[in-house]
Amino acid sequence: MASQTELGQVISGPFTVGLKRWRESSTILMVLGIIVVALAIIIAIADEGVSKPLTIVGGLGVFLCALAIALAVLRKARRSIVTLHEDGCVVVQNSAKSICAFSEIAAIGHTTKNHFANGKPSGRSRCIRLWRKGDPLKRPFLEIVSYCKTVDLADEQLDVLVGMIVDRVADRMEEVIAGGGTAKGGGVQLRGDTLVVGNDTVPLDDIVATGFHRDKMCIWRREDDHPSVRLDPNEPNVLPIVQVLTRRVEQSRDEQDQGDGLGRILFERRTSRPIAWVVLVAGILTIWLLGLGLLLILLAINLFKSSFRAHERGVHKKSWFKDRTVRYTDVESFTCSTTRMYYNGVYTGTTVSMKFVPGDGAKPLKFNRTIRNMDSDLDNLRDHISAIVARKMLVRYATEGQIEWTPDTIITGEGLHFRPKKLIGKGNWQDLPFDQIAGSTIEEGTLSLFALGQDKPVLRLPVSTDNFFPGAVALGHLLTEESEEEFAPDGQPTP
Repeated sequence: MASQTELGQVISGPFTVGLKRWRESSTILMVLGIIVVALAIIIAIADEGVSKPLTIVGGLGVFLCALAIALAVLRKARRSIVTLHEDGCVVVQNSAKSICAFSEIAAIGHTTKNHFANGKPSGRSRCIRLWRKGDPLKRPFLEIVSYCKTVDLADEQLDVLVGMIVDRVADRMEEVIAGGGTAKGGGVQLRGDTLVVGNDTVPLDDIVATGFHRDKMCIWRREDDHPSVRLDPNEPNVLPIVQVLTRRVEQSRDEQDQGDGLGRILFERRTSRPIAWVVLVAGILTIWLLGLGLLLILLAINLFKSSFRAHERGVHKKSWFKDRTVRYTDVESFTCSTTRMYYNGVYTGTTVSMKFVPGDGAKPLKFNRTIRNMDSDLDNLRDHISAIVARKMLVRYATEGQIEWTPDTIITGEGLHFRPKKLIGKGNWQDLPFDQIAGSTIEEGTLSLFALGQDKPVLRLPVSTDNFFPGAVALGHLLTEESEEEFAPDGQPTP
């Protein structure tokens, strides 16, 4: 085992991560206990006396509450104190200190789960498992289980830790493969020019994309719309093997992106089958009304056949009447908005709206759907398309010297030229140089941009504004002084 002095300098001071105190099971026990105690008290008051059965019932309720509290306390006590070094990490769990050098790690497994509150991301649970050479599969050398709120910096530091470990293990895998060896993971092997998954062999030249999709690490083969290989990231070394594949795919990305098709599917949604069946049954029951019944039946057929797919190079919307395709290279404006819906104060779902406006004057392609929570697929789709449209904006910026972000906000060579909205009407045009931008926040669907020395935002933009997200990506690149060559017409966007 390595010593702490061999880990190099500290790059992230000690930070503490722990479990979510109240799990669903603990909450249910607490609620049941309170209900049982309350019923026992109500019955005792009504009967003007406490019988032995009521005492037993009340004791049971108290026991359930105590058990729920005990489980919550135990989960709170299970925490990890992590210190990240250049070449390893130090983890303290229950007073036990583990010194882990990256060079000792032979395998890593990592799973995450997003949590939501009223449709908004509230936090993320994760489990990081590390194995050294010779460690049993069921007994990893180190396991870090955590729950971090969305605003917790510890979650970002754990991302850094996972990224460093995956990169180191992937580097060693490439050395093994280059020497004629085999890189092994949970249910997958990588050797030479082939990937072996179970009993299937996939030539590496046939792999065109990798990525995280629906909680799985996915691999797309040539001519595949849907991923042909799905791997569990919690299994040992799935992440490093996919990282090696990703590096090889990126080396040949220029050749792959010259295809005429739309590429792999990033996101797909179909109409809810229960809704379609309800409309169909309603149409059959009202068929005697002729026009209304027939209309409902036709609508149900259309709902069954309707689908929306977002690919690497465009979007496709299918219905019974017609199919429409819009390539990202033809999109001049992309809009994405989300609205959380409530009924009597109870969250009922989030309405997602997307609009793709081609530059050839064709009718915009729209996608509208109500979902329970925002998910990573939607976020990835929004970011992917925004980066592509932002690239076009920055190409135009390099030649014209400005970007029309919104009708009242223009990104110029010096900064922002904007006209803020007032309670009634609009204000005068103002200028905000790049070096005077202090920061920004997004709350309740509105971007607030701050200037140095001012407490109140100088500019507020709803995220539902046309081209808000592509414009924000373009502005972010300009603020970080990204080179214009990265966005030359023949360059590739950064997804």
